[in-house]
Amino acid sequence: MDHKEQEKAAGWDAISDALFELYPEQEPVHFAPEQSYADGGDLPLDGISVYVNEDAQFYHYISYGFSELYEKETDNPEVSGFGFELSFRLHYDHLDDDCPEWPVDLLQEIAAFVFDNGLGFNEFHTLPCGRIGDDPGSHIRALMFVRDPELGHIATDFGAVKFLNMYGLTQNEYDDIRSKAIDRRDFVRERSAIDPLLTTDLGRH
Repeated sequence: MDHKEQEKAAGWDAISDALFELYPEQEPVHFAPEQSYADGGDLPLDGISVYVNEDAQFYHYISYGFSELYEKETDNPEVSGFGFELSFRLHYDHLDDDCPEWPVDLLQEIAAFVFDNGLGFNEFHTLPCGRIGDDPGSHIRALMFVRDPELGHIATDFGAVKFLNMYGLTQNEYDDIRSKAIDRRDFVRERSAIDPLLTTDLGRH
């Protein structure tokens, strides 16, 4: 890779460097579309990496593509692209040889919504999703976006990028948050006291 190519991959490398700090001895499973979105492909994200935290029993999915990965294209020098990348921790009871792929599809669907509408997410935003995941008995029906407790934010050559962790909500939680019966910040504090990494468990009621 020549200097120009390295320069254009600066956004991608900044994300990978942050993940290396978190998982220094782990090679992730990586999902990438056959044809990039810039070249006419249907999937907006150029990649999604998946790590495993065996101590806490979760798969960790991280997106590449909401921020600017290869070159500066937007007018705001302080922010890279939409200014965020998404993170998703999925609890598992038994570690399988292959990680579930439905979160990859979910992240691409969310990316399509963001790219089509030109609207991003910020901390404490919520998103109804219907049934999430491959468990027909799951009560998780929506997502809340919170600042990732481990990745936080990074500076890249193309501007700042914050990592937003997607946390699964039950229908009752989502309804109470939307109606303001529950303050969303109080909700996050209470859930973080139980699970500081805010891992989505499809079996949670």
